Amino acid sequence: MPFKISKKFPLNLLFLLQLIFYMQTSHALTATLDSENILLDESVHYDGGSYAREPVDTRCLVGTDSGIDIYRTYIEFDTTEIPDGATINSIEAHLTVSMSYFNEELLDIQQMDHTVSYWSSGEYDDAGNEALFNYITNETTKYVNDSPVFQSSGAQNISLGSTAASDMQSQLASNWFGVVLKNSTEIDDEAATFYCTEYSNSSYWPYLIVDYTYDTDPPTNASIDAPDYTNSRNITLTLNADGASQMMISESVSFSGATWEAYATSKDFTLSDGDATKTIYAKFRDEAENETDAVSTTSVLDTSVPSSASIAINSGDARTNSADVTLTISATGASQMKVSELSNYSDCSWESYATSKNFTFTTTNGTKTIYIKFKDLASNETDSYNDTIVLDTASPQSLKVGLSKNKLYEVEAKTFYSKEREFKLYLSADDIDSNITQMMISQDKNFKGATWKTYKNNIKLKFKNDGKKNIYIRLKDDAGNISERYKQVIKVDSEPPALSLDADSATIYSGYNLTLKGTSAEGTDIRLYLSGQLKTSILGIDKDKWEIYVTDLKAGTYTGLVEAEDKARNVSREAFTLVVT
Repeated sequence: MPFKISKKFPLNLLFLLQLIFYMQTSHALTATLDSENILLDESVHYDGGSYAREPVDTRCLVGTDSGIDIYRTYIEFDTTEIPDGATINSIEAHLTVSMSYFNEELLDIQQMDHTVSYWSSGEYDDAGNEALFNYITNETTKYVNDSPVFQSSGAQNISLGSTAASDMQSQLASNWFGVVLKNSTEIDDEAATFYCTEYSNSSYWPYLIVDYTYDTDPPTNASIDAPDYTNSRNITLTLNADGASQMMISESVSFSGATWEAYATSKDFTLSDGDATKTIYAKFRDEAENETDAVSTTSVLDTSVPSSASIAINSGDARTNSADVTLTISATGASQMKVSELSNYSDCSWESYATSKNFTFTTTNGTKTIYIKFKDLASNETDSYNDTIVLDTASPQSLKVGLSKNKLYEVEAKTFYSKEREFKLYLSADDIDSNITQMMISQDKNFKGATWKTYKNNIKLKFKNDGKKNIYIRLKDDAGNISERYKQVIKVDSEPPALSLDADSATIYSGYNLTLKGTSAEGTDIRLYLSGQLKTSILGIDKDKWEIYVTDLKAGTYTGLVEAEDKARNVSREAFTLVVT
């Protein structure tokens, strides 16, 4: 933009910004900003003419010479001392008018989006002046519109309004703020001058009073949380700091290599390599760059699964007769475990690790498998382990006994007889899921004094005398199931039965049909032999008397023999001579 500055003003002088702060309980502050760069646009625009700009001297000119010479002033202020995080509440411009020819015209104060250096680099050429002139002409944002403040001389206080406050706040990081003072119409012959920074009395210089709010307190309630344990280097941090706008996170207490980033309540973070307890530090700051002390948290990086895992049911027993069992468990480093009869663990959830656990089988007899797996505090999970046991709740059944291993009968089905006082009793029993491992034998129904002995298929019995013997038997399988009490009656009879013939002499005479009588013990079997040939027999006589009939004998003399055999197989014999005529 082409324009001309009067040569009586010095060129582009820079002045340090002086800032005065007034601290209030609400953290409201006031800054006094002196003018930094002042340029007076005394532009003369001829038909086809040029634009020129000349140095500023002690006074700045605003107005016009009948629309031919146009005078505008650009003032730049350094805002470095206002913190970037400040909230600008209001801006008031202070000017001291030295001479005023503003009788009817009004003052506009416009926005300026560029610094002085944007328009020139030390030399003020026509092209730069024309660009500045056009920019100011086309600028539509006005902080002050049609103000009469330049219609009289003296100190003038001008409020720049909320738009100027917002603009200054948005560009605080750039450390400058600029305005342009110009006649509202630039048509009539109206002008005014005000003192600039070359004037000897600095109290007349232009300055801004900026009221702003600035937070001097750091963010509060700062905290950082991480998973207590993790099996992955990649974790999510939970963060908090009331009033924070940025945060810095590092495993280094000095935050070496870390940079500020936008505040967030959650952040993905990668831990350093290697299993160990990791400490993560965080600190926060707000828009005013108030910074908290460092806070920290720890997280144990553990990528190893629990080791030395094992399970034993009932201390490793092969069988059990109860659905309620005790598990012996071990896994170094485990914090939780899953225990199930199902290999997919669909019926259970994770529970606290323990070295012992009571467990109840849910199904019927048979081979049972219990599966177990472990995980640690970092959720490292082991493979599945298992142990098996046979569940057998059925006691031994179907006991058979006998005095011969080839002739066994259901226990208690009959009374056994033995002619020996020392003999073997043979046994055979069935068990569904287990093996019979022990037996207890006694003549006392309460098994007084009896002990469990290794099961065998025969037992040796020995008695001092004959008589009825009650033998009580119990069996135990390797699951610990005990059978009912069995009772087997054995009659020991070592004496042959009494036997006599009803005959007057040892020779008996008979016709072709023989009737032979005698006596013997009840239940005895009677057999008649003639000349070595069995002719007839009676099984188990009802009473002690017996009678035998033989017909169709041939005449002749026979050697006769009668045998009486009791249930214990004891035999008595009586010989005689039979003459048949």
